[in-house]
Amino acid sequence: MATATYRRTWTTLAIVGYTGSVADGYATANRSAHGGVCLLQVQQLANGVMARRVNSNGEHKEFGKPFEIDAGTIAKWRQIAKAAR
Repeated sequence: MATATYRRTWTTLAIVGYTGSVADGYATANRSAHGGVCLLQVQQLANGVMARRVNSNGEHKEFGKPFEIDAGTIAKWRQIAKAAR
C-alpha cells in the first residue's frame, strides 16, 4: 500500500454513526454534539500521523483527544468510507 500524505490540518477519512462520547472527561464533553455522527480524522505531523474522533450534531462538535494511529487502522477507516459510497 502506498504511503498517503495528509495535510497538517485535520482531514476526515470516514463518517460513522454516533456511538458515545469521545471527550476526555465530563468537563470537556459537549452533550449537544451527541446523537449525530462521528468523524474519523487524521493529521500529518513531522513524526507521524495522529488521529482523533469528532462527534458532530449540526453546529455542535465534541473533539476527542488526538492519538497515534497505525497503518492498519487507517486502512480500516478507508474501508469504512469506501463502503459508505
